[in-house]
Amino acid sequence: MSLLWALVGFRGANFDQAPHGGVPPEGASRSSLEGPGAAYPAAMNSLLTKRLASPMTSALPNEDWFGLSVAISGDTIVVGAPKDDIGANRGQGSAYVFVRTGPGADDWRMMKRLTASDGAEFDEFGTSVAISGDTVVVGSPFHDLDADDHGAAYVFQRNHGGADNWGEVERLTASDGAHEDFFGRSVAIGGETVAVGASGHGGEEWSRGAAYVFARDEGGTDNWGETQKLIASDGGFADEFGWSIAISRESIVVGARGADVSGTPNQGAAYVFARSQDGDGSWGEVKKLAAADGNYNDLFGWSIAISGDTVVVGARKLNPSRDTRPASAYVFVRNPANGNWDGVKKLVSPDSDLVKQFGESVAISEDTVVVGARSNNLNILATRSYTSAFIFARNESGENNWGLVKQLIPRDDAGQDWFGSSVAISGDTIVAGAPFLSLGPNASSACVYVRDQGGTDNWGEVKELTAE
Repeated sequence: MSLLWALVGFRGANFDQAPHGGVPPEGASRSSLEGPGAAYPAAMNSLLTKRLASPMTSALPNEDWFGLSVAISGDTIVVGAPKDDIGANRGQGSAYVFVRTGPGADDWRMMKRLTASDGAEFDEFGTSVAISGDTVVVGSPFHDLDADDHGAAYVFQRNHGGADNWGEVERLTASDGAHEDFFGRSVAIGGETVAVGASGHGGEEWSRGAAYVFARDEGGTDNWGETQKLIASDGGFADEFGWSIAISRESIVVGARGADVSGTPNQGAAYVFARSQDGDGSWGEVKKLAAADGNYNDLFGWSIAISGDTVVVGARKLNPSRDTRPASAYVFVRNPANGNWDGVKKLVSPDSDLVKQFGESVAISEDTVVVGARSNNLNILATRSYTSAFIFARNESGENNWGLVKQLIPRDDAGQDWFGSSVAISGDTIVAGAPFLSLGPNASSACVYVRDQGGTDNWGEVKELTAE
């Protein structure tokens, strides 16, 4: 079960919790883990003692988690702030739209603060964000409908409700949604298709997970209607299929970070679905991706990205500080000759002893991959957090090799901002989120990098985005 289920009396995302943990059944034992300002219960089962890492946000002046999720399409960036308070509603959440308004690389201006029309306290709208052209999708996994934490996702359109306004046009929900499905844990959009992960879905198969596909004009002009529910062909208890999701052209990839592979618990897997070519538009599973060297608690599938025929999957590990094997990300490429998806490269940090949780986030645009590696060092007095993002390029240091070209560190990095918790790329622009504490004037932000800044092919920081 996910960390989303793990905290009693606390809602949050993106912390260290094994998928088979969560809130234990009645009669199961609990342990208490103390962190600065709070103590949170963690579930225990016969296999593992689960551990939660507190982000120490209870004592922070800014707790909106701006930058926990980011997305970019051309000259538009979306940044999620799922802990943002809206009026009296604590943790309702929001998302911010920034647009490049001038010729300069740093000409980014905040255009709109997005909120849900029916938002409520602790919805955590903004946990996930996605954008394609003039359409934005925002996940709200704790939104209550007929059941608690059913979850929802919201579609916003540019110029809806006025020129350059981003107006809400649809609320997406699962046709068979249920209690603690966490629909909206992940979202993706490609053209006229939206995919939404519901990692807690499963009924009796606790947190098996599901994903839902929606299409524009399904059920009416400009209506976004559900067309299909996706599940893993071999899915099972606590796989959390839908924890991550990505879409490109005719392919959808869904991460199941808790999937057991060949009997190895929590190794994790990812599933590729392809759109049918027979005209009915249905999606069918064509490949299960797994790491050739995968191991216990790798959490392969924690993060996913796709561009054309290339998929990147993050395996950030349950406890990378104690695991002697470095966290990693894996590149798969579709072979046009046989349609198979072949693993071609394992990406790791060059400083794996210092940089932890590599694979926390991944992004890809054509021949460029970005991997986020937020720190899990909770020492608030640290002067270097070792939070980073890494850029890899195809054909760097050899044909078809994915070689490291740049390590990104924010200019004002002073400690614990968890830079790299989210990354996104579109062409020559990268955005990386830093949603937690920094020792500078802003407690959370997102940093924009552009190619050819400070030298040919160099990626230079041009802007720090903050909630206004």
